[in-house]
Amino acid sequence: MAHTGDVARIEENGALRIVDRIKELIKYKGYAVAPAELEALLLTHPAIADAAVIPLPDEQAGQVPKAFVVTRGSITPDEVTQFVAKHVAP
Repeated sequence: MAHTGDVARIEENGALRIVDRIKELIKYKGYAVAPAELEALLLTHPAIADAAVIPLPDEQAGQVPKAFVVTRGSITPDEVTQFVAKHVAP
């Protein structure tokens, strides 16, 4: 099981709710990446209603960010990746 650094609780109806984040930074190739900044960027896209970014372990990079998005329109994973790439440093 991967640990995301998030704090969650299970609601009475069985739903999982993320309530806090323990780890505030993702360590990517020696750089500190703030998940909250990536989430805020994703939310500026008109087809994205909500977003959450977590770290995934990576042998070469240390960690890589992975985004989960709730869409409000048509958008592909490649379009999400291209949108982020246009707004962040490589």
